[in-house]
Amino acid sequence: MQFSFLLSFNRLTKVAPPRGTNSLRRFSLLVVPLLAAVGTHAATVQNGDFESGTFDNWSQSGNVHVVSDTVLNQNSFPGDFASGNYAAIFGTANRENNGVLSQSFTTTQAQLYQVSFQYGKLSSGQFEQSVEVTIRDVSSNTVLATFRAADNTGESIIGQVMSPFTFNFAAISSQSTISFRDSSLGTIEADGLLDRVSVSAVSSVPEPETYAMMLAGLGLIGTIARRRRAKQA
Repeated sequence: MQFSFLLSFNRLTKVAPPRGTNSLRRFSLLVVPLLAAVGTHAATVQNGDFESGTFDNWSQSGNVHVVSDTVLNQNSFPGDFASGNYAAIFGTANRENNGVLSQSFTTTQAQLYQVSFQYGKLSSGQFEQSVEVTIRDVSSNTVLATFRAADNTGESIIGQVMSPFTFNFAAISSQSTISFRDSSLGTIEADGLLDRVSVSAVSSVPEPETYAMMLAGLGLIGTIARRRRAKQA
């Protein structure tokens, strides 16, 4: 994007980069980091909606599985998921609540990120369903954030089971890990559903000085272009 910006400017003004003084070239070296400073840094969780029908890209252990709304329909839970056809389900068949899902993803040091997901209690059994979410730095294993999502209400209609949850964390290196651990009090006649997991960068607001430098630099480009047009005329 940064290269395209400079290239488009040269095309619009029909001005070649100045020779000898290298003014535009030196300014380009200044603009590139400034443009990067106001950009966002993407973090991507793969298969966060489980639409592959498997745990591709996830590490899985214990009592957690991928389930389709079709299978749930066949087990007397009517309706469809609000988005897609699959979700992760914790604590099935009244067995132990020891399911864990985890995945590592790329981050940028000191960047703030928002974690979003949907979670809820399927069925109306007496036990509250909950999941503990942990973000760790891969290189140091430092815990960056913890969050607990819980639901004690319970729904039998699939599309009404899950609610959205969000929380933020700041990365300290280029790799972070997200994990979901079933922390439900019990699994008798109740399961936890997880879906639509995503991690996205929170846009930072540049300092006023950054804007001032960018505006001054753009003005310099305009001045250089006008002078070269005047010389060519």
